[in-house]
Amino acid sequence: MFLHRLIFTQLIFSLLLALPVTSWAALTDQSAELQKLLDRRGDIQLPEGTYLAGDLILHGHTRLRGVAGKTIIKQSPGSRYILSVNPGEGGSADPATNENGIEIRDLVFEGRVVEDGFSEHSHALNFNAVTDLLVENCVIKSFRGDGIYLGSSNQGGLERHNLRVTVRNCLIDGTNRNNRNGISIIDGSDITITGNTFRNCTRSDMPGAIDIEPNAQNFHELGNIEISRNFFSQIGGNVGLISVVLPFKSFRIPPEGIRIIGNVAEARGNIGIHLGSGGNATERTAPMDVLVEDNVLYDAALGLRIFGMRGVTIRRNIIDGTELEPLLGYNTEGNKNLDVTLKDNVFRQLSRRNGLGLSIFSGEGLSLEGNIFIDCGRRDGMANSAISLRRGQTNQLRLVNNRFFNPAGVINFKSINIAPDHRLDLKTLVFENNRLEGRKLEPAEIWGVSLD
Repeated sequence: MFLHRLIFTQLIFSLLLALPVTSWAALTDQSAELQKLLDRRGDIQLPEGTYLAGDLILHGHTRLRGVAGKTIIKQSPGSRYILSVNPGEGGSADPATNENGIEIRDLVFEGRVVEDGFSEHSHALNFNAVTDLLVENCVIKSFRGDGIYLGSSNQGGLERHNLRVTVRNCLIDGTNRNNRNGISIIDGSDITITGNTFRNCTRSDMPGAIDIEPNAQNFHELGNIEISRNFFSQIGGNVGLISVVLPFKSFRIPPEGIRIIGNVAEARGNIGIHLGSGGNATERTAPMDVLVEDNVLYDAALGLRIFGMRGVTIRRNIIDGTELEPLLGYNTEGNKNLDVTLKDNVFRQLSRRNGLGLSIFSGEGLSLEGNIFIDCGRRDGMANSAISLRRGQTNQLRLVNNRFFNPAGVINFKSINIAPDHRLDLKTLVFENNRLEGRKLEPAEIWGVSLD
């Protein structure tokens, strides 16, 4: 049966190739012809050339290939998507019915943001209810909404799940930063986004390059998601280059296992990594097992913020240059963090605008260990610190083996500052072997008490 399908697909494609070459070059709409190919499934290879098409639907057990950099599918005017799996209300809540076994390789997908402008829900590649999907070595550019959308249908309130999706070695280029996100994950388990380049995407009122953000229904599933070895430049947005935004904590299956590893970002005044969940984290909040490790962020507006999360490890990252302070919690109720560890990170030139360094609000079980802080604060020497405990309350705070340096010698450097409206539980505070310019800091210098 598969051989018959393959032969029939090749026959249809040979008929397409018999069309005059000028019809392709003139970019007449080829949506109907391409859809006939896609409907046959199996192995489909498009030769180099530019194809004008839109609202194409891809089915399971299809391997779609082009000639890398030379096979271009340009979105046709009036179409909502370039290519979809289960668009609209397609698929079902049962993953057993998902379209599965799909590969998309070596193709260029070009949207219409330059011609038609922003459209939040008009995506280049639109995937819902898909299992075992690979997008590899593709260029996705000039999209109006998302470059790649991993959704729960395109109809609000419908349950769909995506399983085992990989996006690898692609260029995702929004062209003019007048789009939504490079990749949105509304629902997905076992998702890998690795080795990609993101640039020129996201307008100022949209989240960022990669946005993990379920809708406000508790059936969404997010688990075992890896974002690794990607490069980011010229990204807009107002949430984060990489963001996790959870509307509430009462998921049917709590989100778990998000790894953000080995990414490099030229943040250029935008937010780096955002991890946020609605409301305070409590003992009833399921640990999320989030790992942020070995990333490098340059020149961010602020490099990191964590709101209302439980179970986060930030390890061996370099955050080099921020205008504002990284945030653990925020200056309002409802953002308390629980069981968050920052270990062996390098923070350089934090909060150059306001001098508040790494800011901690309300939290419990927070641990800062083995971190290095260099030249943090404003250049005019006013109110500078590397770590600030601001309005809120902290219990079980650990500050161990942190190092504070001021090689520039141009600021009135303070290592740790505690605000009058911060309530710190000294009985559960662990403060050991923290050093300023090689000199061991004593608790009495900061809090006026001995912990012995």
